[in-house]
Amino acid sequence: MTKSTFFRAALFATTGTLVMASAALPGCTDEEELKPSTTKDSGTDPGDTSTTPTDTNVTPTDDGTDTPPVMVTDEDVTADIEADTTWTATKRYHLKKFVRVKAGATLTIEAGVTIASGPGAEVFGLAILPGAKIKAMGTAAKPIVFTSGAKKGSRKPGDWAGLLLFGKAKVNLPAPRYPEGLKDQPEYAYGGDDDNDSSGEMHYVRVEYAGYQLSPNNEINSFGFFGVGRGTKLDHLQSHFGNDDSFEFFGGSVDAKYLIATSGTDDCFDMDNGFTGRLQFLICNRDDISGGGNGFETDNDASGSTSTPFTNPTVWNATIVGKVTTTTEGGHGMHLRRNVRGSYGNILVANWPLSGVFVDGSAALANATAGTLDVKSSLFANGKNYNDMAAGGAIEVWATAAGKNNKTAANLAAVMITDTTSDKYNFALKDGSPALTGAGTPPADGFDPSGKDFIGACGKTCPEFEGWVTKEAP
Repeated sequence: MTKSTFFRAALFATTGTLVMASAALPGCTDEEELKPSTTKDSGTDPGDTSTTPTDTNVTPTDDGTDTPPVMVTDEDVTADIEADTTWTATKRYHLKKFVRVKAGATLTIEAGVTIASGPGAEVFGLAILPGAKIKAMGTAAKPIVFTSGAKKGSRKPGDWAGLLLFGKAKVNLPAPRYPEGLKDQPEYAYGGDDDNDSSGEMHYVRVEYAGYQLSPNNEINSFGFFGVGRGTKLDHLQSHFGNDDSFEFFGGSVDAKYLIATSGTDDCFDMDNGFTGRLQFLICNRDDISGGGNGFETDNDASGSTSTPFTNPTVWNATIVGKVTTTTEGGHGMHLRRNVRGSYGNILVANWPLSGVFVDGSAALANATAGTLDVKSSLFANGKNYNDMAAGGAIEVWATAAGKNNKTAANLAAVMITDTTSDKYNFALKDGSPALTGAGTPPADGFDPSGKDFIGACGKTCPEFEGWVTKEAP
């Protein structure tokens, strides 16, 4: 998900019980809490003690040297993590409950580690609670993989819960705030006033077959970021075959780059509750998914209130590819609604069944007219590019206004992406692609300037999304 110095200096940090409907989550009983942990204390403090994102070398690199094969043994994780702990490349870890890393503890995960969870009647997953940290130090050659415990051929979306990070950055919901599917458990209360809060760092991490359904229409996301601050470092993350949103940002200020969402059943990138982070180089590919979900779905909050901070992301260089199919739910490349604000540039949106961009509702449209919601230097290639459910074609007027430099192409083929097929995708642009001209220049406040050379996540090559990603079917 390193092409330059993007965000190098400013790279965008009681027992809780998950509930299924009204029942307590299996696997989080008091008896289980008393079991000794099978993880071992590393004896060191690997935590990031800085409160501002000033790390000048945040992405691990592979030195290219050959090492002898490592014998890997299995280890069950049956208890929460309350002290600094390291998961090593000599083991494959199996989550046997919804494991929580508690405040004051840091979980370090070495490059190449696999963590398997589920499937089963219980909810298995990993939560980094407020005040705790994760240091997932994968590399392009050795990504860290969170996956289903089922055998290949029988894996499916929703086999396990997902990876959740909680922080202390600003959220526009009244306190106390709890995630969807959790029932007023103090340890899961998130958000605060520290936009520089750090929940650690994650590099080259893949989450597969997550999104366990707690109850109808109530699933956990593959990557869930709850009030996570900009002191947290995130890059090169993939969600694959998730059962709900691939990436969801519930408030917070965290920044990220090189995110890829493949074959998810719902939204690729969902932002709400006051999210103000900066994102660059994003891919959404849903060529094998019929109906439901959007590329981007953004709201100020569920009621479209004027609560502050407003959801106001800054997003540059994204390739958002859908599937033309019959659907009445989701199906927009960009669904901007419920009084949301934000700035989007160099976004390539193609093949969505309902529209390329839908500014939904009078409050969001008023923000668009006022300039606090903006899409520019972008390319739309859909049957309907601008969803004008509002009277008078207001959305198309807004999107095509002079100076925005948005343009259209006939269809996905006309965009000339190398391949969007789910099992062999390559999002590099072919010579002559209209996305190779007309790009805008990203802001100078930490975005990678190379993004000015193309519309979308990739130019003529796409090296940051090669090697560490998966294209496998369940």
